[in-house]
Amino acid sequence: MTSREVKILFVNPGRGIYDMPPLGVCYLTSYLRKHGRDRYSVLLADEYAGHNPVKVAREFEPDIIGFSCATAQYYRATLLAEKIREFSKVPFIIGGLHPTALPERVIEEGFFDIAVISEGERSFTQLVDALSASEFSIDDAGLEKVPGVCFMHHGEIFQTEPPAFIDDLDTIPFPDRSLLDLKHYLRPNAAIRSMITRNTTIMTSRGCPFRCIYCISVHRRQLRKHSPEYVIEETQKLIKDYNLEGLCIIDDTFIFDQERASKIAEMMIEKGISDRLKWPCYGRANIVSKAEDSFIELLKKAGMAQMEFGFESASPRVLEFLKGKGVTPADNLATLDTLERLNVRTLATFLTGVPTETAEEVQTTVDFIRQNFERLAYFEILYLVPYPGTKVWELYHMDEVLAPDLWQNYKIGLNKRFPVDSEFVRSIDYEAATKAVNEVLSMMARKQTLSYNLRFLRDRLRIAPIDTIKKIAGHLFRR
Repeated sequence: MTSREVKILFVNPGRGIYDMPPLGVCYLTSYLRKHGRDRYSVLLADEYAGHNPVKVAREFEPDIIGFSCATAQYYRATLLAEKIREFSKVPFIIGGLHPTALPERVIEEGFFDIAVISEGERSFTQLVDALSASEFSIDDAGLEKVPGVCFMHHGEIFQTEPPAFIDDLDTIPFPDRSLLDLKHYLRPNAAIRSMITRNTTIMTSRGCPFRCIYCISVHRRQLRKHSPEYVIEETQKLIKDYNLEGLCIIDDTFIFDQERASKIAEMMIEKGISDRLKWPCYGRANIVSKAEDSFIELLKKAGMAQMEFGFESASPRVLEFLKGKGVTPADNLATLDTLERLNVRTLATFLTGVPTETAEEVQTTVDFIRQNFERLAYFEILYLVPYPGTKVWELYHMDEVLAPDLWQNYKIGLNKRFPVDSEFVRSIDYEAATKAVNEVLSMMARKQTLSYNLRFLRDRLRIAPIDTIKKIAGHLFRR
């Protein structure tokens, strides 16, 4: 029997400042093409790349439309879904961090028909197969048999059993990057801070074993890793296909398994990749502070240009509240010492607007940044945000203020107050937090080049023009 062609449109909503390729839909597509029953014509309408999803949906006439988004993109996703729904009656599916955290709420709000929860490759493939077999009728597709989905069933919201994780990540095909607007994503940029390179992203593992209260992981706490051989093969393919100069490793915990990271680095050197690529990775201070110099030196020899950390706070009490035991401000300082000695660029992010954080503790963090101004290649301080699925969300009692207009408050990098009133939230010293954010932003502006500052301002105006104009006006009037 000849398989049918199923037309799938993916939508990447929102024009944000973290302009990275949406690898999630690329993984879904490659897995679907390998394991699905049909043939597939797949398009990505990507607002980050300047596409118009409404126009693309009207012209492409897909059988299924899939939206992938984090919470900061969700409000924009609902606006796009409303517009497309005016002329398209096909199933609307949503996946990503936001529906994973609040699947029933997403379905209740009515913009989407089906939410895919957690790791999506298997669930999405089974879902597409079921919809195709039912001529894309949600009621007749038997979706209650598909793991990891939430939908309206006989007038009630129904959520199936969570999907089993894919234990052997090497069985997943490389993400299908042919979906991406490569003219946009491969343009030279400063993803490796202060280095303009032709680069892209790669994910070598999934999950994170740590329990920071502000972080949500679609892969939960179970850390799974691609083999070094898989990572090197994908890297070589990317170099060959896209003539890369840089590669951004976006794992939360690339250096957690030092033996594996060392093996990848050794293979990069052996295969000549280190002569071709510069790459950054995320670190964790209590790993680097305890690591042997030889480990960091090996990564550097393999092409590592910088490491990025969530230092979060210079207050021991606040840092423990945010990240738990095991990492301290002393680890942050020791990490800076190590990387300065080994000539590795260090990037650090900090948080403020933390409940119970005193003005003195906020100032301690600002002073830490000022004292290490020359040693930090890049730094920023952001307000703590109660994202769905995090411990902060629970502590804020955000479930009590759920409303469709809540999601407008989530703006990447620019969040501040949220419409919730409790003793816990009232303990936030917003005056001290705002002062710190403005002071650190001014320090960072002095550190960066004019061209970088103009690009930063352009991106902020794009995502939140009113907030950004108010901030600029505030700076001018203070002067």
